[in-house]
Amino acid sequence: MMGFYRSEYKDPLDSSKKKFMAVTQFEPTDARMAFPCFDEPNIKATFSVTMNAPESYTCLSNMPIIKEEAAEGKKKVVFDKTPIMSTYLLAFVVAELDFIKGETKDGVEFRVYTEKGRSELGQFALDCGMKVLPFFANFFAIAYPLPKMDMIAIPDFAAGAMENWGLVTYRETALLLDPNQSSAQAKARVAEVVAHELAHQWFGNLVTMDWWTHLWLNEGFATWAADLAVDTLFPEWKVWVQFVFTTLSQALHLDALHSSHAIEVEINDATEVNEIFDAISYLKGASVIRMLANYLTVDVFKQGLITYLKEFSYSNAATGDLWQHLETASGKPIKDLMSNWTKQVGYPVLEISDLENGEVQVSQGRFLSNGTEDASKPTWIVPIGVLNAGSSESYYELLDGTSGLLSGVNTNSSEWTKLNAYQSGIFRVKYSDSMASKLITAIGKSELGPEDRLSLLSDNFALARASRLSTAKALEVLKAFNQETEYTCILSICACLTELSRLFAQKTDSEEYRGFKRLAEQLLGPIGKAVGWDAKPGESHIQSLLRSQVIGSLIEFEHDETMTEAVARFKSFVSGEAELIPDLRLPCYFAAVEVLGKEGYDAVMKIYKESDLNEEMVRCMRALGAIPDVTVLEETLQWALAEVKAQDIFIVVNSVAKNRRGKDLAWEFLQKEWENLVERFGKGSHLNTRMMTSCTEFSSEEKAVSTCSFAFHLDGVILRFLSACFLNA
Repeated sequence: MMGFYRSEYKDPLDSSKKKFMAVTQFEPTDARMAFPCFDEPNIKATFSVTMNAPESYTCLSNMPIIKEEAAEGKKKVVFDKTPIMSTYLLAFVVAELDFIKGETKDGVEFRVYTEKGRSELGQFALDCGMKVLPFFANFFAIAYPLPKMDMIAIPDFAAGAMENWGLVTYRETALLLDPNQSSAQAKARVAEVVAHELAHQWFGNLVTMDWWTHLWLNEGFATWAADLAVDTLFPEWKVWVQFVFTTLSQALHLDALHSSHAIEVEINDATEVNEIFDAISYLKGASVIRMLANYLTVDVFKQGLITYLKEFSYSNAATGDLWQHLETASGKPIKDLMSNWTKQVGYPVLEISDLENGEVQVSQGRFLSNGTEDASKPTWIVPIGVLNAGSSESYYELLDGTSGLLSGVNTNSSEWTKLNAYQSGIFRVKYSDSMASKLITAIGKSELGPEDRLSLLSDNFALARASRLSTAKALEVLKAFNQETEYTCILSICACLTELSRLFAQKTDSEEYRGFKRLAEQLLGPIGKAVGWDAKPGESHIQSLLRSQVIGSLIEFEHDETMTEAVARFKSFVSGEAELIPDLRLPCYFAAVEVLGKEGYDAVMKIYKESDLNEEMVRCMRALGAIPDVTVLEETLQWALAEVKAQDIFIVVNSVAKNRRGKDLAWEFLQKEWENLVERFGKGSHLNTRMMTSCTEFSSEEKAVSTCSFAFHLDGVILRFLSACFLNA
């Protein structure tokens, strides 16, 4: 799925027939597979594309068609010349397509293309896109430079989407929604991915990183800007609260590994580029942007972005160029402040000490998840947001050096103080006992906002994992959430419970595991009863997400009453007696396969084979791995290799690996098939890293060490993932 390749799919109008489309994927360095070129981001050119194709096929490229000539069942299609741009942004597609269209308020023609007969599934993406494009044009104070924007769903697509200028390509699940079958989570993903790709039309396309070392200028900014746009379109979704869990927390987890890398990575050869298309470039990059934007204020940050984009339009830029413009806009020493955040691996943990006079001392050191110290003793200039009880406004203090005193904070007070207010900064905090006690009480009283509540939980579990805090204290924080109702906080609670459950993966008959299940029921049972099983008329998007998460987690943790109800609803659904709302299909499919065994497995497989919606097929693949029968799990892995779309094999492997009975099977399968998978997907493919991650989530040092004999002949990005497994065992 690289270069100019063929994508295969079933004819939506006649499933017995195969159809094909020709499509491109050039980023990072595969334009050279399609035509001779200087395939580097800072060697820009204009492109005049002409295509010859069967007359019945649609031809698409970055620019509008300026001439079309037909002769003897063929046609010659000539496209307008592109602006000057990088090779990796060129795109062309030949296929039998339908489309829906509209026009933005700025007069840009906007179309969403799909396979024949499926264009209505692109309506939500079209609606989002036509609002997001003018939003960015206004925010960046630069009009969208092209006369049209096309978005197209590709049946076989390795990535989530690709920001080709004027012709954005998508995996089907990132663009298409069925109002009757799509979940709230799927809707949120489509909005986020569309916004991400349209942000790239400015960050990446209009202004391109000078070299791959500065990839984060593309991906970090697009990730941050996507949430900015979605929050404007759907403020009730509370996107910035979710950012703390979905983006920042993942960045903190991965960047705490010895095997992490700096945001700016020196790339010496184009073959190394795939290694940095990872969570550090995307998630930590976006988190750095959010930290800086919040510190400067978004309005000041925006002014720096506008002058930066205007100076480097149709050209290339490096990280230092952005810092210079933000310095001018803010009057602050941005380069000095931010240099270590992008050039230095990792992030700090701030350790808080109470002094006798009530003052607070803060010291910093790199946080590593295995509890060791970094011998180089790196430091950062840390903007610390401070929020005091009773105040609606936070303020900042800078820590520049290994330690310092916080003004305005007095531990002799009976009131709490939260550092890293709203979890804006990329660091963890280890509080003194007196400060921690006050904050735990504040969690129970809901005196803290959701970002601050969930960040306290995340920090304490990370500190306990690193042996910098007792597990008992981390559990004390977790138990303070026994009345929690906020969706994103529930996500964090469920993540902590999942982490605890892995410790008992092979001890499900033990008293410790029974104690864990009681804890899970105490935390999730009340909110599960409150949200119920049935959607209420007019309920919010967040409520739909909450119901799916809580019921799914109760099933994951084998809550008997929930599993019984899920299986009953599944049976009613497959028999045609009742509908099953899309938000509950995955948890109910999962419960049916686990409880009913082969009967449930066969029923879910039937749904998979009869569905023409990729979202529904993905739900089925994620559930099939729940079957307890080891023989069927082995057959499922072979089925994935033989019959599942290449882009989706990792979903099945991950599903089997998530099953405690299938963990070892999935790891053995991956080792055995590794050379085949590398040949199919290429070295450094994120499809392979996704499988590697799930297959090596071991809970013992013995298991982690056993991977070493396999690890050291692998390419760099995969080796880093295995190193992560080893260091976290």
